[in-house]
Amino acid sequence: MAFILEHGEIQNKNVQDLLEIKRTASLNLLNSLVAKNFIIQIGKGRGNKYILKK
Repeated sequence: MAFILEHGEIQNKNVQDLLEIKRTASLNLLNSLVAKNFIIQIGKGRGNKYILKK
């Protein structure tokens, strides 16, 4: 969440690099945060971004 606060958004690749996890694990984490209404997904596919829900 700190990364999103600092940069305004996060992408799957950022999560992979920050947490040193594989693509599937980072997608599962991001999808979990979306389901819990902590973040919002913007876009579809490789270019999608995630922002904090207001």
